[in-house]
Amino acid sequence: MSATATACSKKSRNRFLTELFTNFRPELVARLRRVHGDGPPDPEDVVQSAFTQMAAMKSHHHIEDPKAFLFKVALNVGRRSVGHVAATRQFLDHVLERECESVDNATPERLCTSRDRLSRLNQAMEGLTPKQREILIRSRVMGHTYQEIADSTGWSIATISRQLTRALAHLSAETQEHESHQLCQRSTSS
Repeated sequence: MSATATACSKKSRNRFLTELFTNFRPELVARLRRVHGDGPPDPEDVVQSAFTQMAAMKSHHHIEDPKAFLFKVALNVGRRSVGHVAATRQFLDHVLERECESVDNATPERLCTSRDRLSRLNQAMEGLTPKQREILIRSRVMGHTYQEIADSTGWSIATISRQLTRALAHLSAETQEHESHQLCQRSTSS
């Protein structure tokens, strides 16, 4: 493809995405707000992620109904986000529940186990990049939206979404790996 054709193709893609954003963003945000409420996931963040995914596509020529395609991408992004939020909440609830049980039935052994769990969580957090750690804390602990994080850090929303997904995957893998290792140890020592 010549440089002129590439430039025309980029202009065409940019025009397509700009028109899509201008024409359907408000309606899409409203629809996602009806589906998810104010979040999580934040409807604005979901829309931004959907547009980011569409912008990353090599071609849009195969899309017969751009509005329907965009809405489907956004709904899928929202579903995945709900899954991540639910998994994070479940993980935190599980940890807090175990800690509350530990406090109720405090024994030296349980205190030691709690310290070990906290130590493992700290180790898993240390495996994150500083950017991932900051995004994770701002998003999941402090409840900031992607847009609020982007505004205060200057990072793109796509970067924030990508880094948070990687951070959650890392923490999940680290905790699951350790839990599996402990189960194996218990079963072989029994």
